[in-house]
Amino acid sequence: MDAAKKMIAIVAVIIVVAAGAAAVVLTRDDGDKSYRSADDTGRLTIFGNANNDDYLDDDDVSYLEDIIAGNKTETKFADANQDGKIDQSDVDMVKKMVKRESMKVNYLNVDNKVKSCSYPVNGKLVVLYNKTLEAIRTLGASDQVIGTDDFTLTWSTYFPEFMSVTNVGNRGTPDEEKILEIGTKAVITGTTQWYGKTLEQNVEPQGVDIIRLATWEQGQVVSGLITLGFLLGHEDEGYAYAEWADKLVSKVTERLASENPAKPSVIVLDANNVYSTKKSGSGQYENSVTAGGNNIVASISSDSSYYKTLDYEWIAAKDPEFIVFSQSNTAYDWDDAKLKEKMGELKETFGDLSAAKNDKMHILNLEIFIGPSYPISILYMASWFYPDLFSDLDPAGELQWYITNCCGLDMDVTAHGGFAL
Repeated sequence: MDAAKKMIAIVAVIIVVAAGAAAVVLTRDDGDKSYRSADDTGRLTIFGNANNDDYLDDDDVSYLEDIIAGNKTETKFADANQDGKIDQSDVDMVKKMVKRESMKVNYLNVDNKVKSCSYPVNGKLVVLYNKTLEAIRTLGASDQVIGTDDFTLTWSTYFPEFMSVTNVGNRGTPDEEKILEIGTKAVITGTTQWYGKTLEQNVEPQGVDIIRLATWEQGQVVSGLITLGFLLGHEDEGYAYAEWADKLVSKVTERLASENPAKPSVIVLDANNVYSTKKSGSGQYENSVTAGGNNIVASISSDSSYYKTLDYEWIAAKDPEFIVFSQSNTAYDWDDAKLKEKMGELKETFGDLSAAKNDKMHILNLEIFIGPSYPISILYMASWFYPDLFSDLDPAGELQWYITNCCGLDMDVTAHGGFAL
């Protein structure tokens, strides 16, 4: 199956050689821009996106004018200049934004905080966390990256083109002096819960934009990438990614809605810490639900942590039909033999449960479970949960397309292995 053909209107792949590796940039074919997202949930979290779609355009100007005239109700992102009222100054600002003039723009970050930054973000970047760096690469902005964290720099197989950038230390507590010393214009990262909690206090006042957007958190990856694509001036790449992701996910969600099958009970556990489950906000949880699973930890997902440590007795009492293990810290260096070895260990622990007895225990590499490649994990899980309903899905083919065309890696996913079992 030619997975690339599935992505209508996203065919122009530009290969840029950087640091001895190929980085691939997605753009939409100028001859066919027929795809336009119909999503109106406000995934583009830029203030000025008055009509809540995925775009910042003349429709937002018209929508603002209708709000002022009393013909439309105020929306979440209507107050472009964040002065607390909707008036002509917002219209004027959005008109400048539509022209893509250089300016300060306001946006909502992953922590649900209103922030501002210079637009476009076209200077030198420090990127904290491997999923965020993967997003930057997918958006075609690899050449802006001058620094990343020490953990990401151990991923030579997956990020060969970044091995020469500056090491700014631990992603949770990065070396803020180093970030400033190397001339960084912006730090791109995720939630303050995990990454650089003091960046806003110590680095931002020095004129560095701290931009926190979802690249795995809360099931908001598409929102994070189209918003980041806008801020970086790489909108086409962001929309190309959104088209690919939307189409893969809709294959599953639309068929599930049409057929309405009985949902199997499911739990997602950490393969390295087997009693740690993934709860709401983790990405893994959301993907298991999108794939049609009835995730049994829904009732314990109310606190602020994405993770919950259970015990064997609790899991055994629930006896989920499927157990999906998230295998982390492989750095894309694992092969199928290692996954099978890990599965053997897991079956020793959970062998008395129905999932083990019925061969319904599976492992997914964390690196496709969350982050920009997350739609592939949904395909895998849907094909496991509903083998008859989704016998036509080709998760491995889509993974190959992603590795080749979004990551620029010369890797045969079948021969390399270590992704799913």
